[in-house]
Amino acid sequence: MSLKSSSQCHQAVITARLRKQQRHRLSYGGILALAACWVSVPATAQQAPVPPVAANSPSTDVKVGVTDLANQPPAPTAPQTPPAMTPEMQAKLAKVTFGRDPALYQHFDRWREKGVTTQFPGSIDSLLGDVGGFRSWLSDRDISFEGQVGPNAVYNILDNAKGLPRAYNGQTFTLPPAGLLLKAQFGLSSAGLPNSYIGLGVSAIGWTNFPQINGKSGSTQLLNAYYAQTIGDRLLVKAGYFPLLFDFAGVFTGGNPVLASGLSGLIPVQAGMTLPSSVTPAFELSYDLKNNLYIKGAVQRSLNPAGLVAATYSNPHSIKFLENSTGAKVLMVGEVGYNRPASMGTRRLWLRTGYIYNTSDYAVFGSTDKSDNQAFYILGDYQTLQPDPMLPYRGLYLGASAQVAAENVNVISQNYELRAYWLGPTDARPTDAISLTASFNKYSQDARRQFSGVGVRTESNQFSIGANYAYHIRPGLYATPSIAYIVHPSFTGKYADALNVGMMATLLF
Repeated sequence: MSLKSSSQCHQAVITARLRKQQRHRLSYGGILALAACWVSVPATAQQAPVPPVAANSPSTDVKVGVTDLANQPPAPTAPQTPPAMTPEMQAKLAKVTFGRDPALYQHFDRWREKGVTTQFPGSIDSLLGDVGGFRSWLSDRDISFEGQVGPNAVYNILDNAKGLPRAYNGQTFTLPPAGLLLKAQFGLSSAGLPNSYIGLGVSAIGWTNFPQINGKSGSTQLLNAYYAQTIGDRLLVKAGYFPLLFDFAGVFTGGNPVLASGLSGLIPVQAGMTLPSSVTPAFELSYDLKNNLYIKGAVQRSLNPAGLVAATYSNPHSIKFLENSTGAKVLMVGEVGYNRPASMGTRRLWLRTGYIYNTSDYAVFGSTDKSDNQAFYILGDYQTLQPDPMLPYRGLYLGASAQVAAENVNVISQNYELRAYWLGPTDARPTDAISLTASFNKYSQDARRQFSGVGVRTESNQFSIGANYAYHIRPGLYATPSIAYIVHPSFTGKYADALNVGMMATLLF
């Protein structure tokens, strides 16, 4: 498929942004696609801002919307014809678009889920592309489609926990569950609702050889079933079944699950926020203020108060509206933030803070009482280096996080994290990424007292430092090796430090 001319691509960027009206995240693949258009338009013709880049977390996200265009310089009074691309620009374009038309694939993705802080790369970065014209056929009918699968494995190469009760992933060779996710968004323009769509999806949760930690395997679950609408270009409304963890906080490094080999800051999940493997009914409002500020909030039926593993058994298909027998009630979350995208001469900056209040019946440590649950988080990510003005998402990012939760009902009461990650680490590998993360978990004193009261040894904290590299083999295929040194790998028992090595493959369809 031939690439559009520079002027056409420039117009396609503006058109795509006006049509997408995304609230808080453009996927890494989508960034690459629009960045490719930017490469083809010289500085003299630039009027549309470059779409944001994935920032971070584990953690990060990006915000782009129609309001971003309001603060841009006025269009030139006379048409400008950009000169032909230099060989350098053509080479960069080929690397980030994989020979595919970026404007066309942005059109394919125009109904991708909005309001999310964590998302897989877009359809331009997929194994199937538009083979047989199937995405074109779907797009003509206002349908966007995506699919992912991510098998992975982890093992403690120090091999120093043989004969001890199995307590953590990697203690022996572990296969965490790999879910096959299939999602489709159906635009409702033909029904007279041009800014609305319905999302539907299912996931087949793969087999794990450690269900005690990873939950029930082999089940088919509802992933998404929701209605979303944008009102007045700034307000997003979502209602249905969807995972709130992908819409708030941004706890995945780079905002991209491809780069996150594991999560250290799971306090929001402890507090009842849902993951894709266990969704519940939710209602969300998100509003873009001026100058990159936003505010968002949601109400959700909480995860099972006994935790994520229990939820995979009590609600294995994620279709129950209520779970009164488990004590799961209403969870509320609110977040405010500043989310500035990367563009030529402007570095990416994302600051956010939020509060979670859960009315569910959590068991109080050392008591027969029940209590509600609370958690607070604050995270920030900043692009410190921007070495390539033609691909402004590339560069070194630094981030930090602090999360706290109620000690009387949560095992992990505090989490602190420092992270550094590089998107596009070299000119030859502009779509790879590398990350380094240091994390500290403080365990609840209330939980430790309860366990010590029955003769179980516990640790006071956990520290880990890890690195991974997302190697982009071809469109839609990543290999992400990882390594992490963990001090006190288990809360209970006496376990030597672990050196976990892992490998995750990500296939995008």
